[in-house]
Amino acid sequence: HIVSIDDILFLKSDNNYTEVHTSDQRLIVVSKTLKHYDDQLKGYSFFRSHQSYLVNLNYAKTFHKTDSVLELTTGQHVAVSGTKAQALLHKLGQIG
Repeated sequence: HIVSIDDILFLKSDNNYTEVHTSDQRLIVVSKTLKHYDDQLKGYSFFRSHQSYLVNLNYAKTFHKTDSVLELTTGQHVAVSGTKAQALLHKLGQIG
């Protein structure tokens, strides 16, 4: 599969596999770790919000502090770990 970086909403870890969720609602499972993609996508608008998630901040809509969840413009929710919340808020402040 060839996917434009701009079309990736988020990536989710599934052990040694990674689920790639796209803006056109495709789900692509790849046999590489999330760390591999974290390294590959440095320098783009991606943020490691949780041990299991790498999210494209271009699709960020609202951060719900009480639930530690980032809502995307598509309505999907991505988990944010407590240790990453401040860094996320800082990063979102730089974008918006």
